[in-house]
Amino acid sequence: MGTCRANSFSYTAKSGLEPESCEPGPFTLTYARNSTVQVNITCGDTDGCNAGAIPVPTVSPVPSGRQCPSCFAAGADHCKDVVPLACTSAEDHCVEFTGTITAGEITLPKAAAGCGSPGACVKRVGVRKYTQGVVDVLSRAECYPAPWAGGEL
Repeated sequence: MGTCRANSFSYTAKSGLEPESCEPGPFTLTYARNSTVQVNITCGDTDGCNAGAIPVPTVSPVPSGRQCPSCFAAGADHCKDVVPLACTSAEDHCVEFTGTITAGEITLPKAAAGCGSPGACVKRVGVRKYTQGVVDVLSRAECYPAPWAGGEL
């Protein structure tokens, strides 16, 4: 009998945003295969404003009875395999994003869909400029209340 283990990836970083790119607030996103992103953005424009700990939101394992279409396709401009994903209690919205991420001279298309907390709705179409030359461009950003499981996706 095999063991089923959820894929998990944890990444913690502090980065500066150009002032016009900063939209504060914590949020979580869960994509296909239980890939979860936990984010907390604080905005500041003074020396040392990024010092100290910035807590990230937790992800509850308690199902909410809602579901969203889900996928994650790094290096592709659309998702080929979209599957239903059971959302957890705090993630009661569906999110769908397409765009590109650029670091230095490397640009990759990306597409993703899944469950998100209400704070994830701050992600909008447009350009986000991070420090160290990282540019995140969203050409499509949708956020809407997650339907109850058993309904149409």
